[in-house]
Amino acid sequence: MASEVLGKITCPHCHSKDATVHRQASKNAKLYYRCYDGPNGPCGTVQITLEGGQKWIKDNIRSLSGAEVEEVAHEAAESAREAQLKAVKQEKRSGSFLESIFSGDDDE
Repeated sequence: MASEVLGKITCPHCHSKDATVHRQASKNAKLYYRCYDGPNGPCGTVQITLEGGQKWIKDNIRSLSGAEVEEVAHEAAESAREAQLKAVKQEKRSGSFLESIFSGDDDE
């Protein structure tokens, strides 16, 4: 699952204004950006961890607008939903899935 979106940045490679800025989950927690909506195809995840690259990200990050905050929240909820459904399907396939109390089976 993607980490929290901290803001947006203009991708220096393809000039898309929709690259999202994130913080690594590691102990050093460096900033990085993801560009998946570029005009020439996605640039991908770009991690420039040295001081100059981190300064460039910090100097160029933009806050999310109200609509962008809503969009990011919706995407995060959808990603969490997909991850949960995938986990349930894997449990069912492995044979260790426990019947839900909401399944409608009244064996008790």
